[in-house]
Amino acid sequence: MRFVIVLIGSIIAGITFATPPDAKYPECWPANIRDPTDSRSNEAGASVSITCQSKRGSPNPDLVWSRNGVDIVGNQEFTTNNVTKLTQNRYAWILSGIDHQATLTCTQTHPEANPKSCSVGPLRVRYGPDITLEPNTVGRVIGETAIFNCSARGNPAVTEIQWLFNDTSTLPDLQRFLLNADNQLTIHNITYSDYYLDIKCQAQSTRGIQSKTVEILPVNETTTKETSTGQKNTVASSHFVVFCNVAILFYQCIYK
Repeated sequence: MRFVIVLIGSIIAGITFATPPDAKYPECWPANIRDPTDSRSNEAGASVSITCQSKRGSPNPDLVWSRNGVDIVGNQEFTTNNVTKLTQNRYAWILSGIDHQATLTCTQTHPEANPKSCSVGPLRVRYGPDITLEPNTVGRVIGETAIFNCSARGNPAVTEIQWLFNDTSTLPDLQRFLLNADNQLTIHNITYSDYYLDIKCQAQSTRGIQSKTVEILPVNETTTKETSTGQKNTVASSHFVVFCNVAILFYQCIYK
């Protein structure tokens, strides 16, 4: 009987029971990053890091960083200290324009507790003009129309957006080249010379000037027709091969 009691005690001692983390966790704390209430801004290109931590809990809690609701992948360091019972997730990265006004959230999950989270942000990041072109390259035959949209953002705000043609803001042709208030460029009745025109969208702020280039590429109608003809010939050849295979099988069945 004593042996049974000792055996049961040993089994119970070897069992690890799940316990939740301390109720006050998780904690998020800035490291090398300014408090979001600070009127100053971080500079794009600066190296920063933030840390999320939890205490106790068995098994160790999971800590996941996300940016504006999207889980962050990579650049994270997970550590567990068996003495202090702290589990930490440190995220380090280089600031860029996408971090401006972003909120970074750490979510803690554990089988014995409801999910909890803490956040850092919204962040303030100073960065130069960031240009978006839609599209940046099109293929057109002579006589067709091409439309390009340009937008830009930055902190401080972008003060000017303009289209440049061979590094001048003068429209090459007032009849064919049209600009609207939303910085949309429309080029009607494309000519041969448009293929070689250097067209850029330029944005400016107090942090500098940035530009991106669009391209109009010629479309070879002859090549297109030859490709279409080749595809038709390929289909016809495939049909002929199938017909021949059927004929051979039929012949073999009759004279076998």
